[in-house]
Amino acid sequence: MCTFITATLPASADTPRFRALVQEHGLAFAPLHNAHVSALLTPSERYYRATRAHCDCGSSLRGPRAEKRLDSQIAGLRAKGWSESKIDKWRRSKEPGRPRERGRAVDEPTYDAWVSFLAAALALDEVRHVGLLQHHYRGAVTDEVFQFTRAPRTLAEVREGSLAWKHNVLYEVRDPARYERW
Repeated sequence: MCTFITATLPASADTPRFRALVQEHGLAFAPLHNAHVSALLTPSERYYRATRAHCDCGSSLRGPRAEKRLDSQIAGLRAKGWSESKIDKWRRSKEPGRPRERGRAVDEPTYDAWVSFLAAALALDEVRHVGLLQHHYRGAVTDEVFQFTRAPRTLAEVREGSLAWKHNVLYEVRDPARYERW
């Protein structure tokens, strides 16, 4: 099927101020009900579909390093004499059916936009963390059974581009400057 980015938040975080921030950044944070995943969360966490994209297969959350790697691949194709139209076709072939721009879906926020959103969200008093999870679904998002591990990350690590984005890892992004204990 497809890869989707889902998210967790403290139940108290889904406020009008948070919703305005989500809207401003072009995200969704639509409530998602998957009984298996919900059973793995703490009682105070809620589960969401993070983006509005059709799927998140080409997410920029791979980080700036992945963008640099794509730029390097494109430079190599240019060095081989490929035309810009052939390079554009190659980019699109990476994920058929989605409009693409510089290796990411047009409707997907850039890495910098994700960082901006996370910083703004974590500045809200009611948002102690934002969890981000990437999983490649083979069935329905609402009933697929899978395991994931948790990995705490600081906002500074995300800003540096060192998220090391992997499937089935719930990255719990926090701003330790606001909270002494994780």
